[in-house]
Parts: sequence; C-alpha cells; structure tokens
Amino acid sequence: MKKFKISAILYYVAALCWYIAAIICFTSESSRVGVIWLCLGSSMLCLGSASLNKYRKEKNSDSSDDEDKPKE
Repeated sequence: MKKFKISAILYYVAALCWYIAAIICFTSESSRVGVIWLCLGSSMLCLGSASLNKYRKEKNSDSSDDEDKPKE
C-alpha cells in the first residue's frame, strides 16, 4: 500500500520536472519541443493520479473485507 503512495509522489515530481522543462522550451526558440514536454508532463500527472486511485481502491477493499468477516 505504501508503494502506491511513493510511486504517486514520484510521478508528480516527474510531472513537475517535465512542466519546468516545457516552460524553459517555450521561452526559448524551439516551442515545438515544449509541446512534447508538456504532453509528457501531463501523462506523468495521469499516471500519478491512477496510482493514487489504485491505492484508494485497495484501501477501501481492505476495510470492507474486515467488515465482512464475522466477529468471534
């Protein structure tokens, strides 16, 4: 469970780096390359969100499994 949180944070950091690279490329002359960096940053943002959703679903399924078990 903790690895999903760590991977989501790493995806968000990578997205931030891609966005910074896109800003740098947009301020220079090669704006076409900046669009590529912007797309890569957005894909990393989506991967981070998917990783967090996977963590939330697993967390909810663990708590619902505990409720389904009969108490002795």
